Amino acid sequence: MIKQIAHELGTQEVTVKVHKGRVMSKMQAKTLIELSKMWDVVLRT
Repeated sequence: MIKQIAHELGTQEVTVKVHKGRVMSKMQAKTLIELSKMWDVVLRT
């Protein structure tokens, strides 16, 4: 998944990993599934 995202954005995998980690930390999400559930709530409001 990270490889695909990096390819689509035209960036390195490590960049995607760093940003993912920062977002998860700021949102206090322990898993990617938890983060996606948070995003789903945002989209519904």
